[in-house]
This record gives sequence, C-alpha cells and structure tokens, in this order.
Amino acid sequence: MPSALYRIEFLGRHLGVGVAGSRYVYLSAVAKENGPSAPYCIPNELICGELGRFLRLPVPPVGIVTQAGGNPMVASLDFNLTGNSLPPVNVN
Repeated sequence: MPSALYRIEFLGRHLGVGVAGSRYVYLSAVAKENGPSAPYCIPNELICGELGRFLRLPVPPVGIVTQAGGNPMVASLDFNLTGNSLPPVNVN
C-alpha cells in the first residue's frame, strides 16, 4: 500500500540534537463530535475507521482528541493536500 501524504499546517521546533534533524509537525485534521442529530458520532466514526483499516482500505488514521474544555471529538488526518473544501456529496 503506498504511503499517504498529509498537509503540514505548522512546522515546529527541532526535538534536539541528532543526525536526522527530527522536528515537531502539526498536521491538518477533520474532527466531529456527538450532537443531537448524531449522538453516536464518535463511536460510529471510530468503528468505521477501524473496519476500513482492517479491510486495508485507504482510510486516514483516526483517533479521539479533546477540546480545551475536555469534550471529546473524533479526528482523522486530512489528506486533502490543496486545502480546498470538497464538493458536497450528492446522495441521490
């Protein structure tokens, strides 16, 4: 499976002295939270992400992140390299 490409939002400081010159990077991600119209959004997205990964589909890594207030969200790395919004999905 080919490596995925992700857009770097911010290139941070170096980790320290080393041959490889490792740095912190801050990647773009897309996050969702539970709400009245989707009360099980977080578990649904996690399960779908893991199923996709198990089936070896090209899905981005997914995990739980927290907002400043501690509220959980599910986030997946954004592989939209141009940064433009994608067109709306036609469900018909």
